[in-house]
Amino acid sequence: MPLGGGNRCGCCQKTVYFAEEVQCEGKYFHKSCFLCMVCRKNLDSTTVAVHVDEIYCKSCYGKKYGPKGYGFGGGAGTLSMDTGEGLGIKPVEQAPHQPTNNPNASKFAQKFGSSDVCPRCGKAVYAAEKVVGGGNSWHKTCFRCAKCGKSLESTTLADKDGEIYCKGEHLSMMVAKAKEMLEQEAMDTEEEKERYLAEKAPPLQTGGMSFAELQELCQELHAKIDVVDEERYDIEAKVLHNNREIKDLNIKVLDLRGKFKRPNLRRVRVSADAILRSLLGSKHKVSLDLRANLKSVKKEDTEK
Repeated sequence: MPLGGGNRCGCCQKTVYFAEEVQCEGKYFHKSCFLCMVCRKNLDSTTVAVHVDEIYCKSCYGKKYGPKGYGFGGGAGTLSMDTGEGLGIKPVEQAPHQPTNNPNASKFAQKFGSSDVCPRCGKAVYAAEKVVGGGNSWHKTCFRCAKCGKSLESTTLADKDGEIYCKGEHLSMMVAKAKEMLEQEAMDTEEEKERYLAEKAPPLQTGGMSFAELQELCQELHAKIDVVDEERYDIEAKVLHNNREIKDLNIKVLDLRGKFKRPNLRRVRVSADAILRSLLGSKHKVSLDLRANLKSVKKEDTEK
């Protein structure tokens, strides 16, 4: 937007302000300039057809860029052979339409500055039928859950990987994904366990061993078992010793609790004068004792 004004009209190149603004294909027009380039018919979002930087009504667009005679006829089942030469239009042969294989045509539309493209159907999205959700623009009829086809709103929308879903289907997908991850984690744990055992405790190869060799192998295994038993016994002894120390400390804590008694708290009534005197010191001169003041007033009345 230029400094100090609005956008530039795509037709007359003058400033377009908000009250007279019409948007089409990322460009701005005055309402009075939003006309067909050939017949000067007023256009709107449902009747406009765009070719590069030019706007047409669908009738003139069909004559100029559509197949010969397309959309024009005197009645049902007939086609007009009017080529539009009376309007100064020269027919242009068009190459046959090749459907795109790109699943997300909106990226190319954004790159080359054209209008928004619906990710669901791949067609242009105009302002009158535009719904924004999941970072993309959609047709109102395409703004549905990708799995169940339920109509969506901004409060019932959940997006994932460029698609939109209702919250129920999105939750089901998340649960399925979590289940898959848990199963994969269990498989990885089992594989890690098998790998560790194969590395640290490989299976014994006893085939072809003599009786004496088997006896020697058994003695080695028993010696390793004895070492493990001794280490286990030492650890158990340390644990028992620590448990005894903890029990002794608990007994000492109980003894100390019995020796020291909590003093009973007493309610102490302090007058307002005493509180102010402790806070203000000598500055406190006015007595707030209402009973004493009341007695002095009664005494003065009786004396009078």
